[in-house]
Amino acid sequence: MRKSILANWLLPVIFTFSLLMYFLYSSPRLSNAGDANIAELLLASEKIKSGYFFISPILAEILRFLNKIYLINWWSVFSVFMMFTGCLIFLWFINKRYASTSLIIRLFLSVLFALFIWELAFKYEINFTQTTSMIGMAGILLIVDLCFEAEVKKFEVVGKILLGTVFLLTAGAIRWKALVLMLPFAIMCLAYIVVFPVSATSIIAFFRDSCKKRKKMIFLLLIICFTVLLSYGIRKIYTVAFPNMGAQIVTNGLREDIVDYIDRYPNYEDNIEIYDELGIDDSWINMVINYTTSDSNFFNAESMQKMLELRGESKTTVTEFLEILKDHRVLWITVLMMVVTVVCLKGWKNTILPLTGCLIAFILCSLYMVHIGRFAWRVTNGYLLASVLSYFVMTAHCIKETKEHSLTSIQKVLLGLITIVTMTVSITNVNKETGELIKPKAQITDPSKAELLDYIDSQDDKVFLYWDTVRFVDAYNLWAAHKPDYLDNYFPMSSSFVYGCTDKLAEYGITDLYRDLMQMPNIRVQNDNWFLYRYLKHYYNPCVTATQVEDINGITYMRYSEPVIPTASEDVSAEIVFKETVLYVDDATVKEAFYVECDLLDGYEDYYINIKDYETEEIYSYGLNKNESVCTGHILRMRRTWDMENAEIALVGKNKNGEIVQLAVLDDMIN
Repeated sequence: MRKSILANWLLPVIFTFSLLMYFLYSSPRLSNAGDANIAELLLASEKIKSGYFFISPILAEILRFLNKIYLINWWSVFSVFMMFTGCLIFLWFINKRYASTSLIIRLFLSVLFALFIWELAFKYEINFTQTTSMIGMAGILLIVDLCFEAEVKKFEVVGKILLGTVFLLTAGAIRWKALVLMLPFAIMCLAYIVVFPVSATSIIAFFRDSCKKRKKMIFLLLIICFTVLLSYGIRKIYTVAFPNMGAQIVTNGLREDIVDYIDRYPNYEDNIEIYDELGIDDSWINMVINYTTSDSNFFNAESMQKMLELRGESKTTVTEFLEILKDHRVLWITVLMMVVTVVCLKGWKNTILPLTGCLIAFILCSLYMVHIGRFAWRVTNGYLLASVLSYFVMTAHCIKETKEHSLTSIQKVLLGLITIVTMTVSITNVNKETGELIKPKAQITDPSKAELLDYIDSQDDKVFLYWDTVRFVDAYNLWAAHKPDYLDNYFPMSSSFVYGCTDKLAEYGITDLYRDLMQMPNIRVQNDNWFLYRYLKHYYNPCVTATQVEDINGITYMRYSEPVIPTASEDVSAEIVFKETVLYVDDATVKEAFYVECDLLDGYEDYYINIKDYETEEIYSYGLNKNESVCTGHILRMRRTWDMENAEIALVGKNKNGEIVQLAVLDDMIN
């Protein structure tokens, strides 16, 4: 018995470990779809008290607790561990269910499946959607495996059910939608085993065998379905218990629905009137696409639902979907070889129905994806994995007796050669250009980024916001953490909509990010291609301004300001420079840029250049940047704002009491 158990685990352990080494050597990447953001936020345990999205808060808190014990990239470690645990379970199931075959056949199947799963998922990226699919199917396999045992020891039953349940709950905590997609395949497998008893000799025997197994199957099916629903119920419970979190989860879910199917919405430029009626501006759409939906004033379930109402029918076709599938030829070859091998072993009578069922299931899922226009491979590979594993489950349940196939020496040699060639081709196909064999580094490897972070971390009184949501990607940084001030005051705009991140902003006195960044002098925003500027202009103040206040290694940071109206005036004598520059000459949004520099004055904490357009009587206030002895900035005159020939230019200051004072008029001081 012990030898049998070890035999079932030997090849799975060898191949899983080999794949893991292969995976790390090939420099996998964290998915841009969310994994990089998850890793960033969870790494910032000491900087942001909570801060998580996509994954459940319970799972996030567990990973954050591990961070306190030892600070590494626990999300990547956890995701990799889950993926390869799933792979181990898959290979274990195949080897166990085909234990009656020769070692060379099980070796061949293991090689084929290892190559299949590499081409399916591992070669691309670390992604929480495919992680869910893999760990979800692993949990289902552990529970379904009980169907094949006539007599099972109690501890084994409890152990498999408990571990399978944990896997399913973990999958639901990562990505519940992906877990639900696995459920129909579990139902198909269990239904097949119930409806088609083993070697039924008559109709009476058929129903008798079905009745014997029905209770057991229904029990196992209920466990799977209940666990999937329980994972959803847990998510609902904490969203109800924490209303703010619940509102953000609902809003983010609607945002996903918009972004995932953005091609199904009418073009903004051609349908401005329709969007205007709903109060939706193109800047709002761009903010949604860029994950920047923390402003509950304008990004909430109601406003998202208005956008959803405009979604049209999918224009994608089956032909387009087939073109994507053609890009994975090696994968389809391995699937075909696995199917042929199983047919040879089990016979067509035992394989025709499982193959038909899996093909129909895969086709139906694919047609549904075509219908909704969802071609992301991280979704497609999930139900493809479920189809292949379902085929192994159903063919392991032989409805007709089959003879054990014994291979001749020539056949064994031939099969061995094919196995070796398959392994050699797959191993030599790894990307060696960026490969770093298990070599974690605890620092940013890009010198310019490291210098940028060093500078930002030295500016304790400022908050730097940025749009680049992926800074932590390569495999050789899987376990890295940026110490000691990682993500201190360098804050991704996308994380501002994450539950719990507001506590970090509150440390700087920021309670309403979008209003505060127009009013507070210590907020810097990385040049955003004017998405944010247009959003503030449309939804907050048509006279909002942008001043380039810092340039760090070629990365420019803006300060946005709304009009400030002086309530007093004071004549000061200070050296003031105001001159036109050549910055932004190729930018269609910016009409002109002017460099401003003036001395700091006693009693004043903040400075603006106020420009009043005489014709419209609008006031445009440009916030400046305080240095040690001067304040500076490049003020940007946007198109369709103030007229240079018909404007009054003044230096304005805010004193310690918060009073706005006009300090000097600059009409005659333009250089």
